[in-house]
Amino acid sequence: MSTIKQLLRLHLQGLSNRKIAEQIGLYKGTVNRYVQKLQVISRPVGELLDMEEPVLERLFTAGSPAYLQDRFEDFKPSFINVKILK
Repeated sequence: MSTIKQLLRLHLQGLSNRKIAEQIGLYKGTVNRYVQKLQVISRPVGELLDMEEPVLERLFTAGSPAYLQDRFEDFKPSFINVKILK
């Protein structure tokens, strides 16, 4: 079972973030971030537990790609002449 699913099950049981961190061997700050992300996702925990692990991982760990950030536009002209070596 993935770490995220373990965290979700323990959270569902009502354990504190500190206890969850102790039980699954994560830093408390990491558990806090996962629980915050859980609130942002706003889906029932049962639904999340039914998801395939790769899908669940993407929901909780996906960052925002650089090319979607406004600052990428500043750097885009630099990449026009870049050649990819194989």
